[in-house]
Amino acid sequence: RGKRNGLTNPRGKRGDKNAMVPSKMGPVAANLLNEIRNAKSRTQWTIYDISGHIIEFCLDQNGSRFIQQRLEVADAAEKRAVMSEVIPNMSELQNDVFGNYVVQKLFEFGNDEMKADLKGALTNNMISLSLQMYGCRVIQKALESLDYEVLCELLKEFKQSVLMCIQDQNGNHVMQKCIEVMSIKAKEAEMKSGEAGLSDSMAGRIQFIVDDVLANVETLCCHPYGCRVLQRMLEHCVEFQKTATLDEIQL
Repeated sequence: RGKRNGLTNPRGKRGDKNAMVPSKMGPVAANLLNEIRNAKSRTQWTIYDISGHIIEFCLDQNGSRFIQQRLEVADAAEKRAVMSEVIPNMSELQNDVFGNYVVQKLFEFGNDEMKADLKGALTNNMISLSLQMYGCRVIQKALESLDYEVLCELLKEFKQSVLMCIQDQNGNHVMQKCIEVMSIKAKEAEMKSGEAGLSDSMAGRIQFIVDDVLANVETLCCHPYGCRVLQRMLEHCVEFQKTATLDEIQL
C-alpha cells in the first residue's frame, strides 16, 4: 500500500494529515508536469528538462514521483542537478509531505559526496527532525544509508534527549532504527573482520540509549512507544546489552 512500481506515494498513508494538499506549482512548472504526464514515454524526460523548477516538483505529489523515478536510473551528473536545487531548500523539503520522499531517494541512490552534503543538512537538526511527522522518515533513511562513523557523529545529538524521543509518536521510530542499524552494523563488522569483541565495542556507541532505557525500564515497559524500543533492543542488540535488558526487566 502506498507504493507503485517501487515509488513512494504518500497519499492515503495513515497519519499523513497533510497528504491532500493543493499544488504549490507555478504555471511554468505545472505546464512541464502536464507535458510529462501526457507523454507516451516518460523516459525521454530528465531532470535537466525541469531545471529551475525542481523544488516545485518536489512539493507536488506527481512532481515528486517523477523525480523519485529519475533518481533511480539517473547518472551522477543528473543526480547532482537535483542536489544543486535540493540542498539550499532542505529545511523545507525534509518535513514536506511529498518533498521528504525525494530527500530519502537521494540518501538511497546518492554517491558518497552527495551523502556527505545531505548529512550536513542533518547536523544540529537530528532531534527536531526526529520529532516531525515526515522529518523522522528522512532520519530513518539516513540511518540506513550512511556509514557507521558518520552515524556515530550524528547520534551524539540524541544524548540527553533519548527519553523525549522514545515517548514521542515520531521520535520513537528513530530510536528503534538507531538500535537496529547500529547493532546490525556492529555484528556485521565483527563477522567480516573476525576480530573478537569488535561488535561489543562498536555497539557501545549506542550504550547511552540502552542506559537511558534501562534506567526507566519499568515505565517504558508499559509505554505504547517505549515497549517497542525495548523490543528492538531484545531483537537486535549485542549479547551483553540484551542480557542487561533481560536482567533489568526481570527484576
